[in-house]
Amino acid sequence: MNRLKDFAVTEITCVYTPTYYDKEVLSMSKRQWYGLSLAIDGEIAYTHKGKTYISDKNHMIFLPKDAEYELNCYKPGSFTLVNFKCDPSFKCDEFLQIPVSDPEGFISMHKLMTKLFLFKTPSSHFELISLLYAMIGRLHTDAAKHTAFPVIKSGVKYMEDNISNPNLSNKDMANAAGLSEIYFRKLFKLSFGTSPHNYMQQIRINKAKIMLENGINSIDDIYSACGYNNIYYFFKVFKEKTGYTPTEYREKYYRKNL
Repeated sequence: MNRLKDFAVTEITCVYTPTYYDKEVLSMSKRQWYGLSLAIDGEIAYTHKGKTYISDKNHMIFLPKDAEYELNCYKPGSFTLVNFKCDPSFKCDEFLQIPVSDPEGFISMHKLMTKLFLFKTPSSHFELISLLYAMIGRLHTDAAKHTAFPVIKSGVKYMEDNISNPNLSNKDMANAAGLSEIYFRKLFKLSFGTSPHNYMQQIRINKAKIMLENGINSIDDIYSACGYNNIYYFFKVFKEKTGYTPTEYREKYYRKNL
């Protein structure tokens, strides 16, 4: 969110509610505007420069201007989207996945923005920009909640850098943060709303889903690359998180046009 500290909007170019369908894959060669998107009842993944950003009801996605990326629909549904122009002095070429604590509040704001955009009045331009700034302000507040304990950041980074290591433990992350394991777990839960173990499992499963959809790697390669040293445990966790076995998920979501 610090990348948005010089955020300066000059025009709202579009406000609408796109719908994406099961297995839909879209490629963007050069995005025309900046954008903010939040899921209403679906889940999509943006892949940009080798990284994946999940847009669901709990995460707003900031879409950078001129970006090239791929969009994969994990769960069909509709999404809020606001496209806008910024002052040329503002530069941000990164996707941002920002936690949202009150999705219904953002959805209500988007509905009001949609009405203002469709039924324009002389004051609509200013009201739209004001609402967008209000959204950004709320996002800053939500992001601050998730980084309320900066002392754990080095531990979180250690997790991200070693996610493929099946021996990665809470103790390792706590040591990287210079904290006791108990204190690290406590601060992590307060920051992310879940335990380090559950958070780590979700990252691993998200990585496995992407590899299964690409259809390039064998399941043996995938489970080890995602930090599991036991294929049966991998199948068990994957089924719990997705409702499918890895084999079923590949059959359902493999994109032949990737």
